[in-house]
This record gives sequence, structure tokens and C-alpha cells, in this order.
Amino acid sequence: MRMLRLITFFSLVAAATAITMPDPSTGVIDGKPAILGWPAALRADGTPGELLSPDGCDVHLALFDEPERELLFPCGKWFVPSPNRYWMRLEQGETISGQSQLLATGAGGSFGKRNIYPMVPAGYVSMDASLGEDRAVLRRRCRSRFKRTTCVLRS
Repeated sequence: MRMLRLITFFSLVAAATAITMPDPSTGVIDGKPAILGWPAALRADGTPGELLSPDGCDVHLALFDEPERELLFPCGKWFVPSPNRYWMRLEQGETISGQSQLLATGAGGSFGKRNIYPMVPAGYVSMDASLGEDRAVLRRRCRSRFKRTTCVLRS
């Protein structure tokens, strides 16, 4: 009987601490549909799993035609970017999500768009400064697919 009480207690605690996202109906700011980014665990099949805490997580929006210009927003909070086309990804601690394209139109709507991204371990690239001009890296493109990340470095 005591074991059953303990199991019930831990089940109730787990249910009480479940992470939930805001309802899409709360995602309208000044009559415009807002956007929300939320981190999730990565399932074995590559899809988003259990929702993670948005604490310490940032949504990175990079202009599609000018990827070096980046906007930052906190994960878990509704925001309305200026109308444009963006690359969108999340970063949290030592993890990163894959990126997707976002077309922000600013057109009216009655609910916001919730985006859930599975997070994967992030890596770092270090380059020796003595490579010289003819071998300098001008652009990088990284793509995460499941648990493997591929980066293409072009000179």
C-alpha cells in the first residue's frame, strides 16, 4: 500500500511539472499573428519529442538575403517580426536546432504560430588564422539531420 502511495505521489508531481506551451489564441499582438519558438527533445526518428524548458533559449532570425543580420527573441515568448523572409533556429546552452524558413507577412489572424524544434548537441569550428587569403573561408552552411550535422565550408 505504501508503494502505491509513493507511485501516485510521484505521478502527481510529474504531471504538475509538465511543460506546456501557450495556447495559439494568445498569440496575437496588435492584431497581428505572432510567432513562438520552443525547444524539444529529439526522438530517435528525428521528430520533436518531449517539450524542454525555454529558459536560456533564444530564437535566432536571420534575414534570408542577408544572413549576417540576425534578430534575437526569447524562446517561449510571442513575437512579431517585421514582414520579411527569414532563416529561423533555436540555440540553448550547448544545443542548437535545425533551421527552417519563415515567411513573416504581418497579415492579420486570430491565432499565433507555435514552432517546436528538436535540439541537438552543438559543435564548434576553429580555424587557424594562418590559412592565407586564397584559402580563407567565406561562407559556411551547416545542416542537422537526426543526430548528424554536416557543414560545408566554401572558400
